[in-house]
Amino acid sequence: NRIKIVIYRLYRKVKGAADDSYQLIDELDASVFSYDDRGLKKDELYTYRITSFDEYGRESDPVEVSN
Repeated sequence: NRIKIVIYRLYRKVKGAADDSYQLIDELDASVFSYDDRGLKKDELYTYRITSFDEYGRESDPVEVSN
């Protein structure tokens, strides 16, 4: 029995900032597999966090990536 992923939530913070500074930047349909984040500062590094929501409204644990 498979559980369907419905949306992804994408969060961003300045790299090195406290985890409570993550801000939701977008909610993406589960069929989206890429995201172009525009308007960033050239001299800043960022950390992203993504979570998924299943058809029952349950949120996954976050996955983080940094540049």
